[in-house]
Amino acid sequence: MFYSKTILASEVSSSTPLYVLGAGSIGLLHAASMTQAGTKVKHALKPCLLLRSHHKSKVKKSFRHEMNFPKNFALSRKSLGSRECLNHDIKTISNSLICNGFEEGENHGSKSGGESIIVAFKNRNGEISILDVPARIINESKSKIYSERDYIQHVLLCTKAPDAVTALESILYLCHPTKRVKVIVMTNGVMAVVSEIEEMLMGYGISDRIDIILASTTHGAHRGDDNDTDFEAINEMTNNLSFNVHFAGLGHTFLEEDEFSSVLSGVWNDVGLRSHVVSSDEINLINWKKLAANCAINPLTALRVCKNGNLLNAESQNMVSIEHLDQHEKVWKYDDPMIFYQLIREVSDVALAKAKKNGLRDESLRESFQYDKLVDFVQDVVSDTENNTSSMLQDVLGRRTTEIRYLNGYIANLGREDLGVGVVANDFVTREVENLTNTLEIQ
Repeated sequence: MFYSKTILASEVSSSTPLYVLGAGSIGLLHAASMTQAGTKVKHALKPCLLLRSHHKSKVKKSFRHEMNFPKNFALSRKSLGSRECLNHDIKTISNSLICNGFEEGENHGSKSGGESIIVAFKNRNGEISILDVPARIINESKSKIYSERDYIQHVLLCTKAPDAVTALESILYLCHPTKRVKVIVMTNGVMAVVSEIEEMLMGYGISDRIDIILASTTHGAHRGDDNDTDFEAINEMTNNLSFNVHFAGLGHTFLEEDEFSSVLSGVWNDVGLRSHVVSSDEINLINWKKLAANCAINPLTALRVCKNGNLLNAESQNMVSIEHLDQHEKVWKYDDPMIFYQLIREVSDVALAKAKKNGLRDESLRESFQYDKLVDFVQDVVSDTENNTSSMLQDVLGRRTTEIRYLNGYIANLGREDLGVGVVANDFVTREVENLTNTLEIQ
């Protein structure tokens, strides 16, 4: 049951942006969707991306709101037969951008002082829009005297899990000194991330004026790949200054109930991002189910170097019962077909123990933590994403730090240290992924 509350958009000042911290696929998806709809949908809340100093060269004066291209425009240009033809079209597009003020520094009044980045936003139909998304570099002098409009009141935190606390800590000096600040946390491993955030805020003595709002999304988005000819043409056109994002699949976004959640959910619904405000118990369930899926899919695809769909086969799906798992030798290998189910079983055991410890009385929610319910959910996720490459496998292939400590590592620590629950399989895959990444040269 979704939480329902009257949306009070008027309560949000038009000069108060939603600052998006994390310029990955999910952050860009939300900022680009809000920007694209901004000229068509009248809402008070505007987006502004917060960027680190190494992105400074990409932040320019606003050039224009939007420029549209037909579906597969780069492919259609190339199909005309010559590289010169494609170059001619890119030059024409570039000149159009210059004429509209990008290189001339025309200011279209973004809330970040007229600064913005170029975002190439490909929608689900393959149509591309070039968007002028407000942006702000966050390494400004901490000794500077800030005006009211400079302070941050609303933050969407959607970095990678290992970066979340450091990223939020880096903007604390910009948080409004007298008004309540709302931080919407939309990361993988959100429960582990929030625990670290709360500890950090307590250390600064400001936990009483910063509200943490849990969020989760099933929208599909990615930054594009090397074989995407559309983005290749955009990169050439903008001298590699653009941020690219592909809205690959329409899902839903869930926000924990709060007065601001009602406002934000209304805005996101207006711009085509299906959003729902739910109770604290319901967002807790949503995040546990997502954690179960991540704990089973991410480490095993990374260790086996396979697509999501390769995790399931007819043989393994006959091994789902707890009886089978109880009879299994307690020494696990990552290529053992039963470990997929043992990982889910341990998440279920930890979730149930945690719910009991916290005094959760809603039987229907407790029932949703049961092993068989989580197995059905995770198997459906695998089937629905069978051709996908998991984020952890992408991180391993890209030699980046993984989120294993916030997924399986969180379950292992919570079960072993706090709840006295067996977590052998999650402990095992955590060590295996960490050993794997230790052999790589992490960028």
